[in-house]
Amino acid sequence: MAFINFDCPECGHNLEVDERGAGFIVKCPECNEPIQIPDMPSETSGFRRHARTIAAVAVIVLLAAAAAWGAYASRAANARAAAAEAEAADLRDRLDDASEQLELRLAAQQIQQKDKTQDRIDAVEDRARAILDLATTYLRALDDAENRLIENSKRDQEAIVRADVRERLEEAKAALPAAPEFGDAEAGRGLQNSGRTLLFPALVGAKGQTLRENAEITGIDGDQVSVRFGGGTATYRLSELHPGIVAYLPAVDPVLLVPPVQRKAEAIRLHQLEAARRADELATAAHDLDMTLQDIP
Repeated sequence: MAFINFDCPECGHNLEVDERGAGFIVKCPECNEPIQIPDMPSETSGFRRHARTIAAVAVIVLLAAAAAWGAYASRAANARAAAAEAEAADLRDRLDDASEQLELRLAAQQIQQKDKTQDRIDAVEDRARAILDLATTYLRALDDAENRLIENSKRDQEAIVRADVRERLEEAKAALPAAPEFGDAEAGRGLQNSGRTLLFPALVGAKGQTLRENAEITGIDGDQVSVRFGGGTATYRLSELHPGIVAYLPAVDPVLLVPPVQRKAEAIRLHQLEAARRADELATAAHDLDMTLQDIP
């Protein structure tokens, strides 16, 4: 707890009051004259505000790194990633310890002497930058571990590609001239004998051209789609259809839109993009921290 030390303006008697009494009017115990308790010195209160700001920025960086690790850990069940997972877990524990130490130090800071303020500010700056450096090291290790996992796991390669394609398919729905119409058919008839029909007023191709009008989807087998229309029937590969059309087809694995020989390279490309995005976020956090520290008087 900090105290405000001041002299009575009437008799010069020295008083020391809990900082929470700032602004209150009390009677001087010596001369009995009413006096107003002054505010806490600005250097102390200003430091505390800056210390809390620094702590907030550092904790945000830690939470961003922890969130990225959570996404990686959910995929790391593959036995071939065990060594990388243990390495990243060790970094996470050390990062948690550093964060806890910073919070405890900031919570315990009680500035009572003005000549110690700058030393305490310097200590907080050093600690905040150390945590940021540790977070940077942690994310680099995370990127390396993820890259090793992707290189050796076909399942993880397909999971990354599938998630990206699924997102693009959903976005492509808006580009269709009209949404499909769902209907009911007799039992044992319709699409895949499901008793349901799926009719596209315009069946659009991969390049945006209209392939058929009033085309009913009658069957789906892997990446082959069977269609019935007024003049007959036809079969199209998924890659020949507009992604917005594919997005409406039931039970279609989005990963089928990427040829098997391209999936590993595509997964690595997507991982590199994600790693670059995380690096940009960390760089922004580092810049914000530097700007905050420069504002400290």
